[in-house]
Amino acid sequence: MKKSFAITVLAIVAGLSGGTANAEEKVLNVLSYGGPWNEVQEQHVLARFKEETGYDVNLGQQAVNAVPLITASKENPVWDLVWMSAEDHAVLSREGLLEPLNYGNLHNAANLYDNARLEDGVITSYAAVAMVYNTEKFESPPTSWQDMWDPRLKGHVIVGDLPHSYGMSFLVMTARLAGGGEDNIDPGFARMKELKPSIAAFYKNSGVANQLFQQGEAWIAPWYHGRAKYGADRGIPLDYVIPEEGAPPYLSVLGVVKGTDKQALAERFIDMCLDAAPQTGWAEIIGAGPANKTVVLGPEIASRVPYGPDQISKLVMLDWKKIVEMQDEWTERWRKEIAQ
Repeated sequence: MKKSFAITVLAIVAGLSGGTANAEEKVLNVLSYGGPWNEVQEQHVLARFKEETGYDVNLGQQAVNAVPLITASKENPVWDLVWMSAEDHAVLSREGLLEPLNYGNLHNAANLYDNARLEDGVITSYAAVAMVYNTEKFESPPTSWQDMWDPRLKGHVIVGDLPHSYGMSFLVMTARLAGGGEDNIDPGFARMKELKPSIAAFYKNSGVANQLFQQGEAWIAPWYHGRAKYGADRGIPLDYVIPEEGAPPYLSVLGVVKGTDKQALAERFIDMCLDAAPQTGWAEIIGAGPANKTVVLGPEIASRVPYGPDQISKLVMLDWKKIVEMQDEWTERWRKEIAQ
């Protein structure tokens, strides 16, 4: 952990423990993502939660990811709930920093897709690491991951760098399609070496990927599907497809922090986040497909998020517990063999 970020973590923890998170206060502390993710909770959850429980909600914001903030206060938990990515969930679950959920407290549990119910967390929404492409460079949309190896795309493919989750997801998916997977990553590296001459750049974040598409350098990328609509709304000719072989999901998970004395209250908050209004809000604002399978989206929104049994079934669930165990080793190998 960098020194400056460590100081930030400690400052946040100290500030909360000395102020907004006093045990005497009727406050539920939720480590969230910030930005529009928090806006949806503010619009559809917080007032109702206050009315029904008498508790206010303090929504935190992650600077990078959830793991440092949760681990920094594991002996005296500051947060009651945490929003996290699948990879953060894998780390926190492995470290025993999440409480097993009592699904009897989640009335919406029966409305969830089967794979959304985890022992110590709930998948609240689905996105996809799909093929995002420049519509002006394709006569017809690509249909398969194999299309990225088309020689006509040489010099115009961009790929997420490791350990970025987009790059990691694509590497594992590539390995699976070549007969390997999380337990045998070699076929993935072999195929990536074949793709290397076509790669124009390795993007470290979505801002860089967006810029490369805007400049016309990138024609196709394994990337968060919602970024296609984001770019199209800003004049970049982008669209996305979930390939015929399926696509790795980009998941949002909500879990109860180990050691909280407000577990039942926290589970009530989770249940409210699974109601139709916030689930629809995240689909509309962020492009995250609802985990509640009873949610009905309008045609325009439904066309740009993973939605419904058919779309959700095309998401290829990855073993993030295995991936995070191997992440450092794979990243070092990636830098030597692929990204050099």
